[in-house]
Amino acid sequence: MTVYVVTRGDYSDYHIVSIWAKKEEAERVIALISKERDWDDSPEIEEWECGEEKYVPLWNCGISKDGTVRDVDIHCPYGQMDECRDHFVLDRGDEYLIAYVRCEHKEDVAKIANERRAAIIASGTWDYNIRKLKKTAEESGFGFQGMNISDPR
Repeated sequence: MTVYVVTRGDYSDYHIVSIWAKKEEAERVIALISKERDWDDSPEIEEWECGEEKYVPLWNCGISKDGTVRDVDIHCPYGQMDECRDHFVLDRGDEYLIAYVRCEHKEDVAKIANERRAAIIASGTWDYNIRKLKKTAEESGFGFQGMNISDPR
């Protein structure tokens, strides 16, 4: 059985608006949404087959404060999936964020990670966490440190 999925947005803003059994119903939703507001990114209809798995890989992306992407790789977790939380790394003075991103295409990973990086910097979270990591590195004598993101508020 095919379902008609109304989606909207790109990269980290991509989301499902609604799911319908008939294409005409999905088209009606798009017409109503478009009439209500002129969207920059208009909704689209995707056809999905019920019962078929839709695999969307989990990637990890290292990105520095200035936006330089260090690497993008498929993430193969050793433990539970909920352990895949964005975290900061301090590696002998080199600081960066490891962001975990679930999306279909490798070329979209850096864009999504960059959006997170910008939000983290704007909130003050980046500097707060890196200060904590530097302090821990000094106290322990180990140049490599890592920690999950924590909000300074």
